[in-house]
Amino acid sequence: MDISITSRHFKADPALKAYAEDKISKLNRFFDGVVHCDVVFLSEHSKPNGTDKMVEIKLSVHNKILNAEETTDDYFKAVDKAIDKLETQLVKFKQKMKHE
Repeated sequence: MDISITSRHFKADPALKAYAEDKISKLNRFFDGVVHCDVVFLSEHSKPNGTDKMVEIKLSVHNKILNAEETTDDYFKAVDKAIDKLETQLVKFKQKMKHE
């Protein structure tokens, strides 16, 4: 799987990038047909409630793109929550492919 990581409005720490790559590589347990993954870390300073760290993850799976977005006060938490969403989407996608 090809993984590309981008950060907007700040410079992402190498530890954060490594953490995201590690978590994303584990998605192959749920479905091994993931072709490409785009991860975008955003820093939004305009959020009034303090949740200004956003993660967008897009997975390319066969002819479909699965998306997950999460906004929290910590990038590591946001990655975990987005990965949980993608795990659910991958399981549903795999079940749908079996029944077709």
